[in-house]
Amino acid sequence: MSKPRRISPADAAAKRLFIAAYFDDLEARARFAWQLREDEHPQEAMTLCCCYLDGLAAFLYHDSERSAFNFVRLLKEHGQQPKLAQVCPLVMTRWLEANHGKLAPTARKLATALGGDLNRVMSDTELSLAITRSLTKQEASALSSHIWRAALAFVAYTNLRVPSVHATGSSAAVIVGSGGPSTPVRLSFDTMYKALLATIAALRDLSLRTNKWFGHDKIV
Repeated sequence: MSKPRRISPADAAAKRLFIAAYFDDLEARARFAWQLREDEHPQEAMTLCCCYLDGLAAFLYHDSERSAFNFVRLLKEHGQQPKLAQVCPLVMTRWLEANHGKLAPTARKLATALGGDLNRVMSDTELSLAITRSLTKQEASALSSHIWRAALAFVAYTNLRVPSVHATGSSAAVIVGSGGPSTPVRLSFDTMYKALLATIAALRDLSLRTNKWFGHDKIV
């Protein structure tokens, strides 16, 4: 394996300037999404937010081609919006019943066991414990790799990002948990915009701190 090429202090300083300039420009372009919303172009504003988040996820997790998973991971790790890291079991069970025939019976078993809590917004730790209590060890193990699909960040992906990028636009907001005992959570442009600015700030800090693009230099 070849050793990483060492760069001179002057080159390192120049690289930091390029990194800072890139993120300054990206933040300015991201803030244009707010102007679009203010100018009564909400669909375009949402699409721009989602596209930038998609691109940043692709850069940061360059070795993964799992678009939805990467989008969710980015929002949870860097979006600084606690509600996006919360989960709703109903989101996961519905997805499994519709898209994963092998796990559909297990999803239905979990839904029955959860009862009124099925549509409650909770932490992923609470959901993991509920899965452990309600299912056999083998069933719980099979379901564990899909817990991320219960995240409200996944709701943002499926209900806001997908229709914005692949169709003609999403709804203005999506409400999660409205049919259960928990307080409903609203995901909207404001949620995505705040997550985008927080993510840009976090990745700027990572890049400057390591003096590597997105902490790894694998995209250049």
